[in-house]
Amino acid sequence: VSTPIFMLRGYDTVWINGQELNLEDYTKKFQLFACNAEKIEAERICIVENLDTFLVAEKLLGKNYVFLHKYGRIGKESLSSLYTNHLLVFVDYDFNGLEEFLRIREVFEFAQLHIPENYDELFGMYSQSLKGNKAEMTNRIKQSSDVNVVKIRESIIRNNRFLEQQYWKYD
Repeated sequence: VSTPIFMLRGYDTVWINGQELNLEDYTKKFQLFACNAEKIEAERICIVENLDTFLVAEKLLGKNYVFLHKYGRIGKESLSSLYTNHLLVFVDYDFNGLEEFLRIREVFEFAQLHIPENYDELFGMYSQSLKGNKAEMTNRIKQSSDVNVVKIRESIIRNNRFLEQQYWKYD
């Protein structure tokens, strides 16, 4: 069992273990704030799967979220540290990403999967072959009826390709 390390960035106030923190100050000065916290509270949180995307997340999604990246996979125990009214999940558009979203959704029923408005166009331009991608479709993904999960799942199956969230590097 490892110690969960959370990295945060954003332009809003966040409460960590009951202490108010001006996250904007840390984001501007140091690019992020890292902590091992029992309780992270923010009005709007966006969990970002990949570190390089996390470091530019506000350029993609705006400044209305506290962006969170966890060192290692985020599990149910780590998720129990988060307190929010709005949770957006920004992951790779592959089976690992869908599995992570569905695991988060078990804890936060209101969690939403971020899908760019121009997903189909981005998929056509930047998707990669599944060959070499070790991610497998789990029963949870197969059985999901979430509209966005079905859209991504069917796109992966139909094309035998996936889209990483780092598509933004190409724009």
